[in-house]
Amino acid sequence: EEGCPWKGQVGQLEAHRRKCGWVPVKCPNEGCTESPCRKDLPEHTSRCGTCRHCNTQMRGSLAEHEARCPYAEIECPNESKGCRVRHERGSMNIHLEECKHQEVACRVQGCDARFPRKDERSHLNTRHPPSTELAMSLLGRIAALEGRVAAAESEQCHAAASPTSWVFNWKADGWGMGRFQSETRDFGAGVTGWCVLKVASPDLEDSHFLGYYIQGNPGSTFKCRTHVTFSILDKHDATLRTVFEVGSLEEPAAEEFKGMAFAGWGFTPTEGEKAQSVRADGSVVLRAEMRLFLH
Repeated sequence: EEGCPWKGQVGQLEAHRRKCGWVPVKCPNEGCTESPCRKDLPEHTSRCGTCRHCNTQMRGSLAEHEARCPYAEIECPNESKGCRVRHERGSMNIHLEECKHQEVACRVQGCDARFPRKDERSHLNTRHPPSTELAMSLLGRIAALEGRVAAAESEQCHAAASPTSWVFNWKADGWGMGRFQSETRDFGAGVTGWCVLKVASPDLEDSHFLGYYIQGNPGSTFKCRTHVTFSILDKHDATLRTVFEVGSLEEPAAEEFKGMAFAGWGFTPTEGEKAQSVRADGSVVLRAEMRLFLH
């Protein structure tokens, strides 16, 4: 093999190849297709393989990955203080919030004492009157409830601020072909959306039409915020003109309706827009974008 300094008789070649450091050998790690030289195999396998904690196939340093893998079980930082719990590295903070050996500060205002969590009650009984302990217990419960309320409000605000988006392109045969198209999308939570397009026939040149419908559960009042745009695209799929827009991402339009909501607009492309939008095959493309912020 190239690079091997060995010289010998032909009859000895096969025996030499079985131990030659320059012979390519297949990596034994599952999923690896590399064949390093035998002499380089130990170094290769040290950075190749599957993490035994998270089953990630590595192409870097396996040892370095395992040293910081969030799924590896590690000892509690309070092991020297008596804790014998082993926990996944990525969620060790959850254990530390309950670990009885974790150092905590006294919750009584003005007290600077710190002690293991398991000694908190003893500290309160020794250093603070029972009435103070009761007050701290109530304050702790109030703080926990406030934390839950804040988390619920944050989750609700996040859900309200995250839109359900729908983007698609219509391809019509050309301006003036008399064609009607519609698309439907199920947004979940009993909400359905439709977008419709009517490209006028030659004798109705000014009546191209774009519109949308939103339908909630039958008989129920439905609330949402919307951001809807319809645009004419040029020959390279860039926006040539936004025909109409309802609301915006920053300030979506508030909608409240029973059964179904509808909006639609007629429009006429200019001669310049026709020239820039008609493609080599004679088609034109319009884009509809609908974003619903569900309450």
